[in-house]
Amino acid sequence: MKRKLTVAGESKLENECRDYVEHGLQGKIVKTTIVGQNGWPDRIMAIPQCPVVFIEFKDKGKKLRKNQDRWRRWLHNNGFEHWSIDDWDTFVRMVEELVEYGRTEEKRKRDGDLNSM
Repeated sequence: MKRKLTVAGESKLENECRDYVEHGLQGKIVKTTIVGQNGWPDRIMAIPQCPVVFIEFKDKGKKLRKNQDRWRRWLHNNGFEHWSIDDWDTFVRMVEELVEYGRTEEKRKRDGDLNSM
């Protein structure tokens, strides 16, 4: 789904991405805050039959801060998905790949369950 943002900025990107997931994929993107844990990802995304993803939204071209990168490494090292997103097209591409992975895994589980009967 190709769509260009009408207003630049991290907040607008977050809202557009949330709308895409919630209305187009029946998923959820929720804002997260942990008191005393600076750098924790902005949002958590949950799409049915897909792994949960922690997302840090950034203005176009901006890099993760040190404390954000520490959380990114910790999440990856502990088996979690973490995305740093600064543009619409990248987000849509990554979501499409995630949904395809989820469908493949779901089919594999179903087929495995059927073969064991």
